[in-house]
Amino acid sequence: MKLPVYNLQGKIVKETELPLDIFGLAPNMDLIYQVTRILQLRLKKPIAHAKGRGEVSGGGKKPRPQKGTGRSRQGSIRSPLWKGGGVTHGPLNLRNYNLKLNKKMKDRALLEILSAKAAQGLMMVLEKEIKLSDAKTKLADAMMKKVFGENKKIKRTLLLHDFKDKVEARAFYNLPYLKLIPVRNVNILDLVNFPRLFLSEKSLSDLIKFLAKQ
Repeated sequence: MKLPVYNLQGKIVKETELPLDIFGLAPNMDLIYQVTRILQLRLKKPIAHAKGRGEVSGGGKKPRPQKGTGRSRQGSIRSPLWKGGGVTHGPLNLRNYNLKLNKKMKDRALLEILSAKAAQGLMMVLEKEIKLSDAKTKLADAMMKKVFGENKKIKRTLLLHDFKDKVEARAFYNLPYLKLIPVRNVNILDLVNFPRLFLSEKSLSDLIKFLAKQ
């Protein structure tokens, strides 16, 4: 499978060959959905919790005599019938969202998502190393607009790159439409949340080596 390589002006200068065992897989949408859903649930923290009658304070004493008052029989002020009593069938923070996920399923889903992006033209490879003359967000934005076309609205983009200079990396962090992560941190949720993938030829080579080891 071949992928076009672009220069800083957004023009195709050559093509690079992609290994089919990584970028030539047919996407299984059921698998991708299942893995993505499990990873999303793992991030969820159950916070909502309503106290039942066994958790609210009070209720040690019978509120009124069983007979003689003409009123209904009550055994505890913690009853759901009372104001300030326990809640029936309320939300509980006891649910465990740390679902099991087979490593083979996760690795396969990652490769299938990368294959889909390459096939749909959503993976853009830059010929030269991503480098700024000065570590400023304005220059990073100008570079991105040159590559993708100044008249086009830039889609949410995931940039895979290992910056040696943290200040230079911060210039890209500030772009609202872009997320920067190191090559070794490539993950399913970011690939799903960001339609376009952007990386240099060196980063692509590092990505292929990293995925081949898995």
